[in-house]
Amino acid sequence: MPPAFPSSQIDGPASKREGPADKAAVLRALRTKIGQLEGGGSGPVRSLGSAALDEWLPGGGLALGCLHEIAGVAAGDDGAAVGFAAVVLGRLVAEGGRVVWLTRRRDLYPPGLLGFGLKPDALIPVPARRDRDVLWAMEEALRHRQLAAVLGEVDDLDMVASRRLQLAAEGVGVTGLLLRRPAPLPVASAAVTRWRLASAVSGGTFGLGLPRWRIELVRCRGGRPGQWLLEWNGERFQPAAGSGAAVSERQQTATPHGLAQGSATTRLRPVALAS
Repeated sequence: MPPAFPSSQIDGPASKREGPADKAAVLRALRTKIGQLEGGGSGPVRSLGSAALDEWLPGGGLALGCLHEIAGVAAGDDGAAVGFAAVVLGRLVAEGGRVVWLTRRRDLYPPGLLGFGLKPDALIPVPARRDRDVLWAMEEALRHRQLAAVLGEVDDLDMVASRRLQLAAEGVGVTGLLLRRPAPLPVASAAVTRWRLASAVSGGTFGLGLPRWRIELVRCRGGRPGQWLLEWNGERFQPAAGSGAAVSERQQTATPHGLAQGSATTRLRPVALAS
């Protein structure tokens, strides 16, 4: 029996079939739409200064008015996490506004963050002793629309506390950052994105080169996990010099549906993405 519809009506003429570039554009549009439906990409975004990172995020940048989480992988990666947080905050205040940094550390030196793009005069450091003090103050600060962002350093929090912070950030559009204690796998939170940082050996002579980090996006609402090996050149992220040929994670581990192939070890292997 002949088919109910001619094959040309199903697949379309060969000359009009979508090529790889068309399919990639369709997939990007679908990911953005899913992010909007899930609440992770329906509002304004801010570029992180790297095409490699931006194109991996729904909407082409970090979602504003949401909660984001940053942590080091191990105790020695605490500096990388602080540096990345400073870079993100510097991007958030680039168009005006100030940042409240609720700190548990006594060695926070605002002028030292200038090298990561965060100007000291845009920073309001507020010391706190306990996690509950940080969480309370952070929730209150997120309700002040004059601020560009609020960062809170916490060791532990539960899903209820993180959800309260997410709702406070959504309320007036102030972006919240959680700087978590370094751990391989911290407990879950309501953060729209969750980032893990690991320090990498610098490519300079005797290791005295640009800061080099393995940046892992372990969760992204409406998006996909990803991993990069990047350097901070004082103004923006760039592919790590001397790290060999850049390999796209999309080519290596992603399927058209955004699901990783292979074992977890393969999926989490650090790769370098060209910006």
